[in-house]
Amino acid sequence: MKRVVLSIFIIVLFCFPYSYYAMLTDYKHSSMIGYVVFIVATALLTGIGNLTKCLPAVLIGTFASACISYYFLGVHGESGRWDGYFKPFGSNGVIVIVTILNLIPQFIAFKVTSHWKKKINDKKTAL
Repeated sequence: MKRVVLSIFIIVLFCFPYSYYAMLTDYKHSSMIGYVVFIVATALLTGIGNLTKCLPAVLIGTFASACISYYFLGVHGESGRWDGYFKPFGSNGVIVIVTILNLIPQFIAFKVTSHWKKKINDKKTAL
């Protein structure tokens, strides 16, 4: 029961449109801080998901975040206006590329937390 609640919580936190927010801050303020927030938040959520054995929630959440970002881009009509700014891929392509590239820090967070879990389990078995 505890893992189900935690999985739902992880999915809900992932449902923030991280890609859209990163692109919005890049477009409006010429700032990369949105991408930093995107990378840090998703890496932390991936680490928490790995430590608590909720990896399916991480995968569902990553996909949901990309879909919600794509939805926000279409609903707010930014797609056409942003295409010139996000050359050569356009705004829709950048969401896909940023989401795929964000899998790299998520994979690193997964590997680091797996290493931590192994160390902790080794210490428990040594006692």
